Amino acid sequence: MGMCLFLLLGLASVVQAASAPDIQLWINGKKISSAVPPQMVNDRTLVPVYVVKDAMGMNVGWDSKSQRVTITGNSKKIELVINSKKAKIDGSTRTLDTAPVIISDRTFLPFRSVGELLGMNVDWDSKTKSVHLTNATSEKVDKPTSGVTAVKPIAKVASITKIQQTEQGFMIVADAKVDAKTFTMSGPNRIVMDMDKAKLNLKNGSVTNGQQFDTIIKTVRYSQFAPEQVRVVIELDGKASYTVTPSGNNLQLAITETSRNPKPPTTPPPVVTPPTKDEPDQGTVEPAPAPVPIVPLATKDKVKIVLDAGHGGKDSGAVGNGLQEKDLTLGMAQKLAELLRNDSKFELVMTREGDTYPTLQDRANLANKEQADLFMSIHINSGPATATGTETYYYAGGSGKDYANIVHKHLLKATGSLDRKVHTANFYVIKYTKMPSILVEIGFITNASEAAKMKDEDFQQGVADSLYAGIKEYVNTH
Repeated sequence: MGMCLFLLLGLASVVQAASAPDIQLWINGKKISSAVPPQMVNDRTLVPVYVVKDAMGMNVGWDSKSQRVTITGNSKKIELVINSKKAKIDGSTRTLDTAPVIISDRTFLPFRSVGELLGMNVDWDSKTKSVHLTNATSEKVDKPTSGVTAVKPIAKVASITKIQQTEQGFMIVADAKVDAKTFTMSGPNRIVMDMDKAKLNLKNGSVTNGQQFDTIIKTVRYSQFAPEQVRVVIELDGKASYTVTPSGNNLQLAITETSRNPKPPTTPPPVVTPPTKDEPDQGTVEPAPAPVPIVPLATKDKVKIVLDAGHGGKDSGAVGNGLQEKDLTLGMAQKLAELLRNDSKFELVMTREGDTYPTLQDRANLANKEQADLFMSIHINSGPATATGTETYYYAGGSGKDYANIVHKHLLKATGSLDRKVHTANFYVIKYTKMPSILVEIGFITNASEAAKMKDEDFQQGVADSLYAGIKEYVNTH
């Protein structure tokens, strides 16, 4: 199909957005209906992104943090940014006559400018108030000869087999390619994903966020919203940005917290008075233990470190370019483990040594039970296909800042990738571990170049060497 995705046409004269329900939209001779009417902005007619997306069968990505829309199909790639007249077409910058906008939580794009950049024919019929888009080649298609029945290809209905929460957000697992119309709603704050040509191979249900996931996500509801439409509603405990990334047949939704709703004031605990001689003793209150003196790691005979290979077993983690995160993290962790085991300074504990699935709570509990001196979790990132880089996280309320900065410095030398810096985060395994703890994101599995590097054994060994060097430096200086 031709490339007509977020297009618009210049019409009446209105400075502010105004609904234009009387305008008709036609694509390759087919009238397009929409529950959301076009909008008029600065003499231009704008239509909702999803209308043209569905009509033309294009792939659409949305990064709410950067307010960027990415359209791919027919060997073309278009990048548009909300409220910007600059657009990228296959890497070249062009200027639109009208910027894309967001109106009532929906994205609208200028028709004529984008349509013409895609080489499409754009016509306006003032009598019928109709916008006509036609592919440049659509009129040249041969018609079937007499006696031959033209059969339209039938799009496969994808089966949604799993809706799986991850540390970054959610993964929608399907047996065929699925696209989602994703938008936000307020009162309460929600992210809504509508997947057409999809069947829910699960019972309608919900997932309530528990202790295992310390995120802004409160609950997730999913249902067969229409005969061939699955809806997923993610209720948030505040405001957040999100990124939807196709990964094979699956969709990965990464959610970044912007602001958390204030928690209601807690009721102070009741004052407990010691029992009198006439009252039964309901228990003994242990005195608070004396503070344990902090022993510098450099002076300890043994430094115990818990090494965590992210994901595992039923949890593949991020997927992309034929790879699974759980396999890459285990490979790198095993190589680092060998270095640590061969160093008499260290005592090593691993959260998993094979394709098993300890929960996040299991991992944190293990580190605390072992009274480890250090904790490290190895992960692989995911995002748009163009995203690259290495980043490291620590919990702001913990003691991992120096540890993170030192390890990150060494890791960058090994990956040779973009420095995405050191950040704080509330990932469960670094928030609920009691020792200096960090989580490293080596690279992006969704980027073809970085994925190819990360599956290479020599590259994995280089990463392990750098992590080992970072751990050694931290221990020797703290």
